[in-house]
This record gives sequence, C-alpha cells and structure tokens, in this order.
Amino acid sequence: MKPEFDDRGLSNYFSGADDKYRRGSIKAQNAAQKAKLMQLAEQEEAEERRLAEEEAAKKASAEAARLGPNWCDVEVKTSRDLEGDIFGLVGNAKINMNGTLTEARLSLCTEAQFIKPPYRFLFVTRSGDLVSTNKEPGIIVNDLFKKGIVKIHMLRGKEGYSTFCTCGKVFAFKCEDGRGYCSEECRDDEAVVHGKGSVPKKIDGKRKRNSLLGSLSEE
Repeated sequence: MKPEFDDRGLSNYFSGADDKYRRGSIKAQNAAQKAKLMQLAEQEEAEERRLAEEEAAKKASAEAARLGPNWCDVEVKTSRDLEGDIFGLVGNAKINMNGTLTEARLSLCTEAQFIKPPYRFLFVTRSGDLVSTNKEPGIIVNDLFKKGIVKIHMLRGKEGYSTFCTCGKVFAFKCEDGRGYCSEECRDDEAVVHGKGSVPKKIDGKRKRNSLLGSLSEE
C-alpha cells in the first residue's frame, strides 16, 4: 500500500518530529537554492560590467587613435556677464589643442551636450577679453588656453543674432532682416521658423560692428 501524502507533500505516516525535520530540510534547500541563484545573478552582472568596461576602453582607445595625440579632454568654463571675472564649470569636451578656435567652436557645437541651441558664444582670453570671431581662424587653441581649461562667454537673447548661424558657425551671409547664416542649407532648414521669404543679403569685405558686443566681428 502506497503511503498517503497531505497537501504539503508530506507522508501522513511520518511522526511529528519527522514532519518538523522534513519541513526544515525543505526550507533549508529552498534558501540554499535562492542563495545560489542570487550568486549566479551577481556573477552575470559582474561579467556584464566587465565586458561593458572593456568595450568602453576599446572605444576610447580607438577614438584616441582616430583623433590623435593633440585632442584633449578639457574643462569648459563660462562667465555670467561680460564684466565678470568669475567662471563656472559647465562641462567637459574633447578639443584639438593644436587646432584653431574655429575648429574648437565646431567641436563644441557638435559634440558638447551642454552647448545648447542657438550655440552663440565667444571665446575669452586669459586676461578676460572677448575674442573677435574673425580672428578665430588664426588663433591656435593651445596658444590661448592652458591647463586644460577653455573659457567662453555664452550670449543671451539677441546677442550675436547677426554674427552666428543657427548651427553655431560664424555667418557667411545675412538675410534682409540681419539674420546670419553660414550656408543656404542652414537658411533653408530654418525657413519654416524664420520665414520662407528670407532673402540673402550680400556682405562686403568688412563685417559690421555688433552694437551689443562691440568688436564681436570687427577687424
């Protein structure tokens, strides 16, 4: 005759002591199995972290090889106002220290997430002077900034409206209302917002003084 079992799977023929021992044994087995599963999960997480770190290191190494030794991770600091000499850290970015300020501007506008549209800013010298945009192609980053710190002044409101394109580059032409653009493509991309009737306005050799920022783009 087969032994009868209750709803817990325990034999009805076991004594009370046997029943208590059986329940304790099952509980211990469940705890051990749970601990083993948790250990396996932790091992899997550790392995995933290791693989992710290796992949990140490979990408960083490949990026460093692609960019070359002149590219450095720099701190970007910005001032609160034109007269202020206190600069606060806004983020880090990779910049070619042997490149020009024009190249550095493009890197900041395309790579630095803390530089938000409309991307209008000026570089600031160690003495606190603003750098004219037309001088940027002739200035090497490493000659202006040291110790891995790049200083900029973010423009607000309509400041630099006629000097900078919507993409952050210095303007190549202006529309009739004075809005600056670096290319027809940028002007066409903004046509819905700015108005489809924008007509490029030809600019002579010298750029006009920006009334808000003095020598923003003056020779």
